[in-house]
Amino acid sequence: MTVKYRAITANCGNDVIGKNASKQIAKMIHQDDADVYVIHCQEVSFEATRRQLQQAIGEGYTVVCLGKMPTHTKLSTQFHKGTGIASFVIHKNDVDVDFQAAQAARRSKNRGGSAYNKGGLITEFTVTKNKGTAAEEKIQIQSVSGHLESNDTQKRTKDWHNINQSIAKEVTNWKDLVAACPNLRLSGYDANTRNKLTGNGQAVNLWMAPGGTNTPELQALHQVPLGGQQFSDLSTYKTELKDITTVEDEKRPGYARGGTLDFIGIADGGEPSAEITVKGVIKVPSDKKDSGRDHDVIISPLKEYELPVNDFARVKGQMAMRLERVAPDLAREIRELTDNDENKNKLIQVYQQFLSPKGLLNNAIAQHTEKLACFDRLTASSFLQDDKIKKLISETLFPASSWFEGAHVVNSAESAEQFKQKQDLMHLLLTSLNQCPSKSEVEKRIALYKEQVQKVEDKTYKAQDAIDKFKALQVSEYFSLYAELGYKLVKYEADPLYSRDFRQQGVEILMQMKAIVPDSAKVKELDPYSLSQLSRVLKYSSKAIDTLDKGGDITPITAKLTSLAHDISGKPSPGWKRLGMGLLMFACIALIVAGVLAAIPTGGSSLILAAMGAAGAGAVAGVMGMAAYEHGEERGLAKAVLDYKSAMENIVQYERPVEEGPDEDNTYGDIINNP
Repeated sequence: MTVKYRAITANCGNDVIGKNASKQIAKMIHQDDADVYVIHCQEVSFEATRRQLQQAIGEGYTVVCLGKMPTHTKLSTQFHKGTGIASFVIHKNDVDVDFQAAQAARRSKNRGGSAYNKGGLITEFTVTKNKGTAAEEKIQIQSVSGHLESNDTQKRTKDWHNINQSIAKEVTNWKDLVAACPNLRLSGYDANTRNKLTGNGQAVNLWMAPGGTNTPELQALHQVPLGGQQFSDLSTYKTELKDITTVEDEKRPGYARGGTLDFIGIADGGEPSAEITVKGVIKVPSDKKDSGRDHDVIISPLKEYELPVNDFARVKGQMAMRLERVAPDLAREIRELTDNDENKNKLIQVYQQFLSPKGLLNNAIAQHTEKLACFDRLTASSFLQDDKIKKLISETLFPASSWFEGAHVVNSAESAEQFKQKQDLMHLLLTSLNQCPSKSEVEKRIALYKEQVQKVEDKTYKAQDAIDKFKALQVSEYFSLYAELGYKLVKYEADPLYSRDFRQQGVEILMQMKAIVPDSAKVKELDPYSLSQLSRVLKYSSKAIDTLDKGGDITPITAKLTSLAHDISGKPSPGWKRLGMGLLMFACIALIVAGVLAAIPTGGSSLILAAMGAAGAGAVAGVMGMAAYEHGEERGLAKAVLDYKSAMENIVQYERPVEEGPDEDNTYGDIINNP
């Protein structure tokens, strides 16, 4: 007995799927004599689309919307829950479809923005033929409908992580493992992966170009596909426009407007395909007169699932498919296992180590997001632009190899432990790289990382030793930066107006830092992030002096100093708060010295004393968000600092380290009571 099916995906632009697509689907399902079609929709009108499909299909089949994840991406969708991500199932009337569960995978539970509106919906259901008879056969299907972030690679990867974490299960025994592995996993999603423009303006489809899937932006989506077979086309978005795949998108510099955005994935436990399949894919183009949908509907070739399939074959097939690209040797060995209790226990162990919600695979996707953030910071225009160092960083963070290459069934516990050590090492490297003050320090950290990776390979790795060595680098840099700032303050030309005050405030910063960490022992006790904050204070204070000496633009540096001041002032320690206030004063005086802000009348006294006398400590604190500026005074430092704050907001926006914002909580697995 077989189950005949197709998988379909459609981003409907907050509208119906369209009459043209509905008629095409209706015609095909009758011609196929298919048992079931599963349609994965994004930005779809739930009930209107269900009715439209049912009307087009007519008798013999029933259309149900099994899973719904409301989203609100347009003004017209803000006041109802009738549009969003969904899974529709069209089934023969004599085939039973039973809903089991649905989960939403979002970056945030808080409504509003892409953190809520992007992500995916996981819907689980059964399909039964000949129910209640001796010939009854039932299969478990997991449907994944996804809509990934369109403007940010890091957030897109977070969406991918949340979806993958949601399809994973906690497994402790064979029964759990069977339940965690459906007969079929069908997926349809808008990956929002547009063609990339090269330096000479050429558009490249990274999915299809040699080596394209090893690029940082696609590596996670390629290494961890939702299906062993993937279906798409060279162009799936606004395909009626001839130049859609080559013309730069105004909203996304460096990328074309179109490309391979929409995918179908099929995981049936069979042999996977190394390439995206284009041949045999059916597309229904968008038509403005028919629907607001601006993506093509993508329809897979007709497939058949043979029944019955025993549990062991089902489990090993699904596990091998999940591991095919990320651990090819392990996947091959799993396929070769024979059905016995020993091998069942091996599969349970491999699933727990690699495929569980907190297993190595999901940890690797999450860490890939951290790598992307780190790479973007290090290669930003304001920091490292040397091609050699950029290549070194890229090759270290994103090697063109399978993530778990060398993993085997026989020694899976040992393999898993080594990969866990490597992930921990990568975390140390990323944390340390995020604190790097220079190219040479980046190179030192990467060299140390490679040395420690070799120790993992040699089985001589000691975690605490690695932690201590990375910390030692950071401590050494702190003292070097401290000495450098002290030297520059001594050498700084103090004749121009206000320069003496600038130097005096710089010395005050050094004294405040000395009060926080009076000796090397205290420095070593600091956590890496706090030590990084102090190092950045020293680094950007030195840069401020260099910039003033050269007559350069001081505003980007003072913007960074201001951001640091706000972060530091948020710590509970009085010493840190004083340092934050002192740093803000230093930045403000730097702007006055540079002529960006108007000078403060001093009456012949020190600028700092005049400032404190004119505005008082409360006003300075108020600028930092620690107290309100009272009585509307607009003289002295109070006015200067308020002007400074406004100037910073208008001139430069400091790029903070990428962290989860308040609207993103990496939510996954929210239970939805559908249909």
